[in-house]
Amino acid sequence: MAEVVSEETLDGGEMETGEAQDGMEDLNITVDLGQLDLTTEEDIDLEDIGESIKENLNDDVVRAALEKGLNLRDYLMEVDLSLQRVEQESFQDYLQEGVRLARLHGQIRSCDGILGSMQGSLLEFQKSLGAISSEIEVLQAQSIALDQKLNNRKALQAPLLSFITNCTIAPELIEGVCKGEVNEQYCGNLDAIEGKMAFAEQLEGTRLGPDVITQLTMLREEACRRVRQAMLERVGAMRKPLSNIEVHQNALLKLRRSFDFLVRHAREAAVEIKEAYVDTMGKIHFTYFKEYTERLRKLQEDLPSGPEDLLAVEDSSRRSFFGSRTTPKARTALYAIGQRAAVLTQLEAPVIVPHTVGEGRLSYETIFRSTQYALLEIGAREYLFCQEFLGLRDQRAYEAFKAILGRTMTLFLQNLQAHLARSFDPIGLALCACMSAAFQTLLRTQDVPCLQPYFEQVDELLWPRIEALFESHIESVRSAGPTTVGVPDPLPHFVVRRGSDMLAALLAMLDGRTFAVLTRVLGTLREEVENFILRMAAELHERKDQLVFVINNFDLLRSAFRDHPGHPDAPALEKIIADRTREYVEEALRPSFGGIMAFVRDTEVHQARGVDLETIPIDQRRIQGLIRAFAADWKRAIDAIDADVMRSFSNFKVGTVVLQEVLTQLVVYYERFLTILRQPGIAKRTGTFSDLIDRHHIIVEVKKHKPAL
Repeated sequence: MAEVVSEETLDGGEMETGEAQDGMEDLNITVDLGQLDLTTEEDIDLEDIGESIKENLNDDVVRAALEKGLNLRDYLMEVDLSLQRVEQESFQDYLQEGVRLARLHGQIRSCDGILGSMQGSLLEFQKSLGAISSEIEVLQAQSIALDQKLNNRKALQAPLLSFITNCTIAPELIEGVCKGEVNEQYCGNLDAIEGKMAFAEQLEGTRLGPDVITQLTMLREEACRRVRQAMLERVGAMRKPLSNIEVHQNALLKLRRSFDFLVRHAREAAVEIKEAYVDTMGKIHFTYFKEYTERLRKLQEDLPSGPEDLLAVEDSSRRSFFGSRTTPKARTALYAIGQRAAVLTQLEAPVIVPHTVGEGRLSYETIFRSTQYALLEIGAREYLFCQEFLGLRDQRAYEAFKAILGRTMTLFLQNLQAHLARSFDPIGLALCACMSAAFQTLLRTQDVPCLQPYFEQVDELLWPRIEALFESHIESVRSAGPTTVGVPDPLPHFVVRRGSDMLAALLAMLDGRTFAVLTRVLGTLREEVENFILRMAAELHERKDQLVFVINNFDLLRSAFRDHPGHPDAPALEKIIADRTREYVEEALRPSFGGIMAFVRDTEVHQARGVDLETIPIDQRRIQGLIRAFAADWKRAIDAIDADVMRSFSNFKVGTVVLQEVLTQLVVYYERFLTILRQPGIAKRTGTFSDLIDRHHIIVEVKKHKPAL
C-alpha cells in the first residue's frame, strides 16, 4: 500500500511538475537545479568537534536513541533519508505554487496598468481642482465684498430711515392731528410731533431744518388748539345737571399725556384748563355740599338740651313755657350713649341719601359722620386728581385742592361753629371728635394729607366746647346738695344714674382710643359722683339707710365699668361695695339677733385677751333669754330680713347677694354662739339648754331663702 501511494504521489508530482514547468515557460522563468550542491566549502575546526559532540549528546533525540540502543550510523542514515524526502516534498510544493505565483504576477501587472491609468485620471482631476480652487477664491473674495456692502447698507438703513421718517410729515399724521378725535389714541400723534420736532432742531444749520421746523410748528399749534378745546369742553360738560363727575374725571385722566403736551408747548392753555377745572369743581362741590347739608339738617333730631340740662338739675325744674317737661327718653339721650356709639364702628359706611331716610330722624353725630366722610372721599379724589392729571406736587397740589374745596371746608366749619353755639350735648360732640381723629388716621393710612389742616381746625373747635360742657356737668354734681336735688332716700339717686350713664359713654369712647380731655373728664366725674354719694348718704339719719344708699349708688357706678373690667378704677368700686356690704350685714342682723351677736363678740374678746373662761362672769338667765328669744323668733326674723333686703336694693342681683351674705353671717354667728356654750369653762356652770335650735334647721331654712338667679 505504501508503495502504491508513493507511486501515485510521484506520478502526481511529475504531473504537477510538468504543469509548473509549462507555467514557468509561459512566464519565461528558467529554473536550473544542475549546479545544486548541498556541501560547504567552509573550513571545519576539529577542536570544536569534541564540544559539538558533547552538545549533541545532550540533545533529547540523541539521548533517546542511545537509551534505546540504536546504531547511531543507521539512525543517522534514516534521518538523512527523511530529510531528503522532506526536501523533495518541499520542492514539489514550491513547484505546485509556481502556477499561482505566475497568475498572481499577471494580476499584479494588470493592476499596475489600471493604477497607472487611474494615476493619469487623478492627475487630470488634480489639475481641475486647482482651477476650481482658484475660482472659489475669486467667489469668496466677491462674497466678502458683497457682505461688506450689505452690512454697510444695513448700518445706514436705520439712521437713514429715522432721518427720512423724522424729516417727513406723513399725511396720516396731519389728518390725525387736524381731524382725529382727541382721545387716548390721539396722544400718539402728539408724541410723534414732539419726536420730529426734537430731531428737526438738530438740523437748524442745514437747508432742510427751517422748512421742517416751520411745518412741525404749525402742526404742533393745531394740536395744542384741539387739545385745549377738547379739555375745555370736557370740563364744561361737568357743569351740566346730573352729570357724573367721576366719569368725566376718568376721561380727563386718559388725556393726561395731552395735558402734559400743553404744559410743555402751550403753558397758557394749560393754565387756562387748570383754572377752569378748579373753578368748575369748586362751584360744583360747594353747591352739592351746601344742598346736602341743608337736606340733612331738616332730618336732624334736635335733643331738647339747654344750659339747664345738667347732671344735678332735677327734672321738675326744667319745664317748658307751657309747663311740659322733656320726655325721659330725650333726657336719657343727653347722658347715655346707647346706640349712638355705633357711628364709631361705621366710619366708612356709605353716606346717607336723604330721600331714603323716610320719616326717621338722625342724630347730629350721624349727620357729621356722613358729611365728613363724603368730604374725605371727594377731597382725597380731588387731591389725587391734582397730582395725577395736573402734575402738581406737595404745596402746589394742596393749593389747587384748597382752591377747589376751600369754600366747602369753610362752609362746614361755619356750620360746626353754629351747632356748637346751640348744642349742650357733650356726648354727641365727643363722638364727633372721636370720628375726627379716626378720619385723620384714615388719611394718614391713605397718604392723603390734604384734609389734615381742616380736621385740625375741627378739633380746635370741638375740644374746648366738649371740655366746657363736661365741666359744667361736673360742677353741677360738685355743688349739688339737699337744697338743690332734695333729701335722698336709700334708692339709687337720679344724679348717680345720670353720672353712671355718662361714665359708661366716656368709657365707650375711650375703648381702644386715647383722648387726654376725655380721660381727665372721666377721672374727675367719677371722683365727684363718689363724693356726691357719700355726701348725700350723710344726710340720712339711720346708718342702715346710709349703707343701703351707698351700696345702691356705687352699684350703679360699677355698672358703668361692667364692660371694662380691666379699667384701673373698677377694683376701687368693688372694694367700697364689699366693705359697705359687710357693714350692712351687721346692721341687718342687729335688730333681731343683736343679743347673741353682742354675747359672742364680748366672749371672743375675753378669749382673745387670754382670760380663762371659768373666771368670766356668766349670767345664766341672760343666756337662757337669748336662747328662748332666738327659738321663738328666728324664722320670722329671717323672713323680715329677706323682705327688707329685697325692698331696699333696686338691683335684684345685688339684693340677692346681700341677702345671702346676711343669712350666711347669721349661721356663722349662731355656730360661734354654740361653740362658746360648749366650752368646758362655761358648760359646767350653765348646764344644758333644752330650747337650743339645731344649726341644721337654720341651714335648711336659710336655703329656702336662696332665690334662683
